[in-house]
Amino acid sequence: IENGEYTEAFHIAEKSCKAKLPDVHYQYALALEDEGHFERAEEEFIKANKPKEAIDMYTHQRQWEDAMRVASTHDPISITTIYEEQGRFSQEQKNFKAAENFFINAKKPQMAIKMYKDNNMWQDALHVARNHLPHLVAQIETDHHMYMTNVSDSNSLDYHRSQAMLLTKREKYSEAVNAYLAIDSSLCPDKKELFNLMEQAWTIANKHLRSNIDEIADRVTGRMIQIKRHERAAQILQSIGLPQKAVKVLLEGKLFEQARALARKSVPSMIDVVNKMHQEHLVSQGNIEGVGQLNPSAAIEMYAQKGMW
Repeated sequence: IENGEYTEAFHIAEKSCKAKLPDVHYQYALALEDEGHFERAEEEFIKANKPKEAIDMYTHQRQWEDAMRVASTHDPISITTIYEEQGRFSQEQKNFKAAENFFINAKKPQMAIKMYKDNNMWQDALHVARNHLPHLVAQIETDHHMYMTNVSDSNSLDYHRSQAMLLTKREKYSEAVNAYLAIDSSLCPDKKELFNLMEQAWTIANKHLRSNIDEIADRVTGRMIQIKRHERAAQILQSIGLPQKAVKVLLEGKLFEQARALARKSVPSMIDVVNKMHQEHLVSQGNIEGVGQLNPSAAIEMYAQKGMW
């Protein structure tokens, strides 16, 4: 064997020491592998009762199909190991989605989660966790928020949003609401996203901070008014028993029909105020027909002033 005379080694082992045959096959397989004769090496590894060596050989060469073929036939327990190695290789190649699939097939979703976390692909990490390891979701979210807090500029949207979410998870609700309300249009120019952040602040306050809900409602609705969400602001004020303030907000947003309906239902004393402001708005717009529906006398006077007899 040391001199590479395998034919003679097989002949002697066959004739005089059959127990040594597997070792001869194994040594011959190693020699064939070194020479690049992989198919022949595979045959010898199998004859040596060492299929895992053949699998490792093919895995090292990235010949995945051959590795899987040998495993399926001779060593099924190695199939998951092959998937894991394919996952590692795909990860090295930055082919993260393929790597994820291989790790899942290897029944090691935690490796996919770690891969995504290491590459700051937090949403992908959460996706894998939700589907395969749901008990890790909360921890990943916390890790994400802590990461964003550490790497983000303290004057950035990411920083304040992550701070707010982290404080919420720690049940520091008052601080969380303050973090949300520290976000304004200069930090978040997207009005839709800013509105959603204010909604999150209100949800937390409405559930956990009822003792000072009026003050928080004033701050939340003030921010909503700034981004022209008067109707939602009025709904919040009405929900905490402040219909008069709600009507005023609707009037500020020129939502006269909604203001009138709310006044009739909850604040009858404000109906005249609503009608007066609506009329003034219609006059400023030159909408004589609209004025006529509210106040025929005023409409007649406007027609007369315009000489529209």
